[in-house]
Amino acid sequence: MQRGIDVVLEIDTPGHTASIYAARPDYVACFDTKYTTHANEPPAGQLRFANDSVVDFATDLYANVAGLMSSQYVSTGGDEVNVNCMVRFTVSILRIADDRWRMSRRLGY
Repeated sequence: MQRGIDVVLEIDTPGHTASIYAARPDYVACFDTKYTTHANEPPAGQLRFANDSVVDFATDLYANVAGLMSSQYVSTGGDEVNVNCMVRFTVSILRIADDRWRMSRRLGY
């Protein structure tokens, strides 16, 4: 940090995942739906954190991004979880109920 300025990089998740959808559509839920019902703002789509492969992908992504900056902070956004999208997918609901799911547990802290 120089002159009191700390630049914090943000990877805004679990929403705003259109670029991830382009490469890994299986990692993103609700991308093909109207944002007015399945997102807090356009475009629709959020990471499927009930899927272990998505958790591994996100963990690697955050770790790699954290290494790019000198700041001790990285923002993951995290304010775009849309309940309508989450409950649309049976796998997510069953996994959440089975694990007593919490985001912190899914990401390993």
